[in-house]
Amino acid sequence: MNNGNNNYNFLFYMPIEGFGGLEIQTLLRVKDALNLGFGALSIVKKNTRSYNYCKKFEIPFKIVNQKLKYFDLLAIYQLGKILRDQNTDIIIVPKTELLPIVVFARNIYKKNCSIVLYQQMQSGIKKLDPFHNFIYKNLDGAIVLAEYMKRQLTETTIFPSSKIAIIPYGIEIEKFSLHSDKSTIRRDLGLPERKFIIGNIARIEEKKDQLTILQAFSKLELENKFLIICGNIDDQSYFDKLINYIQNNDLADKFKYIQFTDNIPKLMNCFDLFILSTPAETFGLVIIEAMASRVPVIATDCDGVREIINHNFNGLLFKAGNFIDLKLLIENIANDKILNNTIVNNAYNNINKLYSYQKQTELFFKTCLNYNFLKK
Repeated sequence: MNNGNNNYNFLFYMPIEGFGGLEIQTLLRVKDALNLGFGALSIVKKNTRSYNYCKKFEIPFKIVNQKLKYFDLLAIYQLGKILRDQNTDIIIVPKTELLPIVVFARNIYKKNCSIVLYQQMQSGIKKLDPFHNFIYKNLDGAIVLAEYMKRQLTETTIFPSSKIAIIPYGIEIEKFSLHSDKSTIRRDLGLPERKFIIGNIARIEEKKDQLTILQAFSKLELENKFLIICGNIDDQSYFDKLINYIQNNDLADKFKYIQFTDNIPKLMNCFDLFILSTPAETFGLVIIEAMASRVPVIATDCDGVREIINHNFNGLLFKAGNFIDLKLLIENIANDKILNNTIVNNAYNNINKLYSYQKQTELFFKTCLNYNFLKK
């Protein structure tokens, strides 16, 4: 990317309590901006996980302790002062609920900077009332992850489609192409070397629906089956429900729970099959990570997943909650080597074209610097 215009200053406004994929991806864009030679600053709330992440990885940040959703006068003042002091050119906003504070701060304190919505969550809620019309009239651009998200944004707000860019997440594909053989990696992680290992990586909570995977797994007619579920436990009662199901169906010796790990590439390369069972998925970055690891993917037939998977070409799709269909698809992958290899090869070729981290990062910042978005 040509950085002749690297005097631009980006501000990423994210005083958010939670910490998941959205927050991580937004903070990665802060690091990307710095690596490309731009000025970049994140705005976080004190003592949140985003705050701790910034301190740990030395990401420049300032604190705005926003408490009210729309009319937090102190937050507007604090943000406005930062916009002036930092000579901000472009404000990136990762959640729609944060837009009002940003719009008011920009309009009062620094009118010549642009606001770009970086929408990473799907939303079907109509926002066509006078207040939201005012907010969206004050946006200069939007970046979404998928085509269906662009349709949602144009159907539920007054924001024009001409100012919405589609830029999916990217991954560093080479990190998932490990050269060690599968048996060695499994041995390093203390996993069975000769089993057909099915993997799932997601937060442990009901809306991720790991129960459907367990129900399908219990019915599988595969003698060497083994299941790994990996993820932070966000809902202890749901996790207990999963463990009870495992015990009641005599699956304990065929199952392993792994707490979330930072070494996703190594774990992915242990799997013979990856399953995503979430009934609704905004994008599904973990699907791309599995494909980069040359692991076949079965996932739910929902909007975000359909943007990535073409059924029977680079993955397999099933209706959310239908564990019988899921069982049959697993058996197809396990028993049909031609289907398995075809899906793996098509998926790997596809992600190399569409989801390179470097390409997507450069496209993100080129889009933000597009003349339609800038007020300079």
